[in-house]
Amino acid sequence: MSKRVAIIVLNWNDYDDTAECLKSLEWLNYPDFHVYLVDNHSSDHSFEKLQEENRRHPFQYDITFLESGANLGFAGGNNLAIKKAYNEGYDYFWLVNNDAVVTPDALTELVRTLEKDERAGIAGSKIYYYNSTKIWFAGGLVSLWTGQTHHIGLGEEDRGQYDKEQPVEYITGCSLLFKRALIDKIGLMREFYFLYYEETEWNIRARQAGFKVVYQPNSRVFHKVSTATGGEQNPDPFVAYYDLRNEYWMIKHTQNLLRTCVAYFYRFYKAGQKLKIIFADQQDRKLQRIKYIFKAVATF
Repeated sequence: MSKRVAIIVLNWNDYDDTAECLKSLEWLNYPDFHVYLVDNHSSDHSFEKLQEENRRHPFQYDITFLESGANLGFAGGNNLAIKKAYNEGYDYFWLVNNDAVVTPDALTELVRTLEKDERAGIAGSKIYYYNSTKIWFAGGLVSLWTGQTHHIGLGEEDRGQYDKEQPVEYITGCSLLFKRALIDKIGLMREFYFLYYEETEWNIRARQAGFKVVYQPNSRVFHKVSTATGGEQNPDPFVAYYDLRNEYWMIKHTQNLLRTCVAYFYRFYKAGQKLKIIFADQQDRKLQRIKYIFKAVATF
């Protein structure tokens, strides 16, 4: 008997990407899943358009449409659906970014990974940049002294160099499957982060609780990368605020006092680097960017 999987997709003002993501879920060869689409208080009528699309041309799977009523951020929006699916008895939960496109085996391979190892609590995919063979994520590393994270394989052409299943330090929320037992033991993602590092901290807490976090290269996903926040090359100014603040909070809420102190002082170095990039890379909205950096420093 296959495990029942709840697939959770979060939409915010992005009809085109979300529609393509939902369409790709029709390709999945896994036999038993239900999709929960959460709208995080969109203002562009994208949620209504997606509902209308399903009425006219129903998706080839069961789907539940949920509205958050406010922008709850990444953790809050996903937690809304996780709690509902948990109460409805689902065994596994798959977080999928709305700007991702999945391959037919993606879910099957992740479920197999968790099924064959009782200690495995989280599994994640090999993720490519959209429409390419260039790797965006082949497992994650995180420094528990500074909070800095690193995507293994970032920007490399895939030549099979990351085709080995292995434990990693974190899995990105772009494609993250987890067991029901994870919620029972460590709870949900912490919603005060709002954006960035909430799932990384969750991975840290999972490992601290004795769960393995596993990268599965046979599960493959394509990602458009940060379309909701301006993309990698020109992120929105507010991104620096959440990056600086939440990277520190992640250490503060999971590590000892010494590591928290190191992370605290590292914030000032990183803030300086971000200020330098504003001018070195000729970024736009300079004043806004500077304000967000100083706002982040003020929260420490």
